[in-house]
Amino acid sequence: MKMTKFDELQDKLVLSPVACTEPSRSEVMQRVGFVRWLSILLLLALALLPTLAMAAPSPSPLWLGPTGLTAEETSVARQGPTVRIDPAQSIVGAGKTFNISVMIEEANDLGGFELTLLFVATTVKVDSVTVGDFPGSTGREAIAAVNIIDNQAGTVSLGVVTVGSAPGASGTGVLATVTLTAQGSGESFLNLQDVTVLDTNAQRQTTTVEDGVVRVGFAIYLPLILKDW
Repeated sequence: MKMTKFDELQDKLVLSPVACTEPSRSEVMQRVGFVRWLSILLLLALALLPTLAMAAPSPSPLWLGPTGLTAEETSVARQGPTVRIDPAQSIVGAGKTFNISVMIEEANDLGGFELTLLFVATTVKVDSVTVGDFPGSTGREAIAAVNIIDNQAGTVSLGVVTVGSAPGASGTGVLATVTLTAQGSGESFLNLQDVTVLDTNAQRQTTTVEDGVVRVGFAIYLPLILKDW
C-alpha cells in the first residue's frame, strides 16, 4: 500500500519524540534561591508599608495655600496698605501756599504710623503738619507723638499712635495734611521714607510707598480768543 505524504509526516512525528532533559541539581538550587529571596523582599515591603503610610504628610485641601489661607486671603495679606502723596503732581506759582495729603489705601486695623517726608528746602517750605481724620475715625484717639518740621534740612518727621478700645480704621483715608509755601522756581520731590504702619496689636504691616513732586513757577498760558460783537 502506497503511503501518502500525510502518513509519512505522521510517522516522523511518532518516531521522533521531543527530547526532554531533567534540570540539574545546581539549576534547581538557583531557582529555589531566587524564589526564597523574592519572598523575603515581599515580606519586607509588606512590613514597611504601614510605616511609610504614617510618615506621609496628609494633603491640605486644594483651596488652601501653604499658610492655611485661601488664595484671596493670601493675596490680601501679601499686598498690605499703600501710603502715597496726593496729588502725586502739583503745579503752583511762586509765593503760593498749597496743601498735600498723605493718604493710606487698603488699611487694616490701623493702630499707628510713622514716616519722614523729604523735600527741596530752596523750592518749598513746610508751614504745618496736621493729623488727618482717618486714624481716629473709629473712635480711637489719635496722638501725634512726633511732629518735627526742619526747613533747613528739608524734612518732616511724623509719628502718630492711636489709643482706645475700638478697632483700628480700615480702608482709605487721610493720614496727615501738609501745608507748604512755594518760595522759589524749580521742582521739588516729595518723597516718603522710613514709612512704618502698625495695627492695634503693634504688628508691622508690609507697606507700598508712592512719592510725589511739586513744580513751582511754571505758568500755563491759555490762548486768547477775539470775537466781533
